[in-house]
Amino acid sequence: MRQIILTRTSLVALFTAGWLAASPAAAQPSPASEATKEAQRAVAAALDLDAQEDFELVRRGLIARPDSLIIKDEEGRVVWDMTRFSWVKDAPP
Repeated sequence: MRQIILTRTSLVALFTAGWLAASPAAAQPSPASEATKEAQRAVAAALDLDAQEDFELVRRGLIARPDSLIIKDEEGRVVWDMTRFSWVKDAPP
């Protein structure tokens, strides 16, 4: 179980690392390359996405959810914007 959670966490970190590095102005999505599509298919095939135990554990541990998914610094600049990750809910390419 712990290995599955660590693996999924690592995969999410790997796939979002490049996204976070992009500036907001350059964050326009582009079509996935064939290499990216193949990597995503390989990861999806390796994971048991129908197993709900991990998801249930995460929901059970959820204490609160922020009202806003955007975090700003004291000067009002956006430093974290979870809405940029709404594409995760979409079907893979």
